[in-house]
Amino acid sequence: MTETAVVFQSERSTPRSVDEMELAELHDAEEIEVTSDDGWTLVVTRYRPRAQPFPQPLRGVPLLLVHGYTQNRRAWSSGEFVKNMLFFGADLFLLELRGHGKSTPELTRRRARARGAEPPRDLDYGWNLDSHLLFDLPAAVAAVKQASGREKIFYCGHSLGGILGYAYATLFDDLSGLITIGSPSDFARLPLWLRALSFGPPLAFPALDLLLAAANAGRLAGRALRRLPRWSSWRAGRGAASSPVRRCATTSRRRFRASAFRSRSSSATRIRWRRCAPRAACTARRRANISCGGRCAGTVTSTSRWATTSARSATT
Repeated sequence: MTETAVVFQSERSTPRSVDEMELAELHDAEEIEVTSDDGWTLVVTRYRPRAQPFPQPLRGVPLLLVHGYTQNRRAWSSGEFVKNMLFFGADLFLLELRGHGKSTPELTRRRARARGAEPPRDLDYGWNLDSHLLFDLPAAVAAVKQASGREKIFYCGHSLGGILGYAYATLFDDLSGLITIGSPSDFARLPLWLRALSFGPPLAFPALDLLLAAANAGRLAGRALRRLPRWSSWRAGRGAASSPVRRCATTSRRRFRASAFRSRSSSATRIRWRRCAPRAACTARRRANISCGGRCAGTVTSTSRWATTSARSATT
């Protein structure tokens, strides 16, 4: 009895650890293109397990993996989950929902053109959760059943994929089991403040649209108003009346700073600067539509502490 047991143990190979094996040693990858009822082309990446010399309790069991919101197949394959499932022999199918990963609108457009069919109406990011539930999942499950030769399969979803799995299990009867990871099943049990946040986007997005529409309407109204003859002449007269004064003031500030810098560098106590002429002279030049260019008469000399401090602040 003992010799038989020893012979049996020697003929049976010692199983390797999953950490000692590479992912490429455990599977053969292939891509399966699936066409949904509404015309979308979805990509299902299959990880077919390789036969190993050690026992694999899940050998050949089909398992459909559905990612979460804004994710793709990398959510599963980048970690150790896929590797461990392949180590036990599971036949993995990684679905990428429409608009995610390799299931792009460009691929669907090319396939529709090759078939001579019209592209789907929601090709320009017009789909929703009902599109995933009623079109993507049935097409993917049918493809997995056909590839594996099983009438029922196992389903594993993460976050949004798990929520879709809940709804799919209530509508169809071709799942042997349902596994979810991080997928809430009862939103009524969530905290009140978290449920209140769900009302934010439906209210914030329309308000933002109205705000942008009002801003665009204001811009269009301003452009139309500037095209009117009376408005254009009034703006032209206002600009002609005010532009010489603004140019005069700008030139005066520049000359003031230059004069203050020269006085400070020579250690002088008296600060001189130029400014525009009195209002009467500037008014006469403004009526004649002539800019003084900073050459107005009127030199002001000051030795006050306020003037000295202001000049130093301006040069700094």
